[in-house]
Amino acid sequence: MLMRPELPKQIKPGQPALVGSIELWWKFDNTCEYNQDWTCFVCEKGDKEIANIQFYVPGLIDEGVLVYDDFDKLNVGSIALFGSGVNDNRSTVVTRNPGVTGVVQKYENLVRSSCIWSTYIPFNPTLTTFEIKCYYGWNNGINYNHTFSLANSAADVRVGNGTKYYFDGDTLYIKLINLELGGYPWEYYERDGVKLYIIHTQFFITINAYLDEDYYTYNTVKQPNQGGFYENLPYKLPSSTL
Repeated sequence: MLMRPELPKQIKPGQPALVGSIELWWKFDNTCEYNQDWTCFVCEKGDKEIANIQFYVPGLIDEGVLVYDDFDKLNVGSIALFGSGVNDNRSTVVTRNPGVTGVVQKYENLVRSSCIWSTYIPFNPTLTTFEIKCYYGWNNGINYNHTFSLANSAADVRVGNGTKYYFDGDTLYIKLINLELGGYPWEYYERDGVKLYIIHTQFFITINAYLDEDYYTYNTVKQPNQGGFYENLPYKLPSSTL
């Protein structure tokens, strides 16, 4: 006899939903419920979308390079949800092959998939400066090319337009918005209340961190590995109240 698995309690028949995987990374908010039959998280669709972010770190995660290796050698870090009341470890791995897929919130009801991204800075924070820019690989239009400005707080970054950053002395915060997308009808196909959006690629955000050379001259600092990267950094989750 064929058994049909039941829908999660919060999802009604005909109601748009997002289906993720077994990892807590897919428990985006309180509408997400783990389904034992499907062995994955299912969330109310609402104003959420699925997006993919490609991380490139030259020499570690390279564009256009597919790395085959044992999992423990491929795994170079993790990405986690934070803020909006999240105080547990809802993370997934980042490997040497670029690309992380997950749930994101729409920005101002437009089709600009966005999220807050943070990174832990492993060296002296007070002397670190940043140059952060975004650009579109196929077009040099002014609407796409920006140099990020310093915000007053991480909260200001979250409510901003995706062209600001904040550094609290420990963690760098930016908001990722694909500025190629403007919410136009030709950007998606819609049927029965479900929209499938076209995929825009080649929108880049570059982050460069600089530390005064004199600091290395007069201070003892933690040294990177032979590849020039820091290993075994502490796991630090930003504030759940953000």
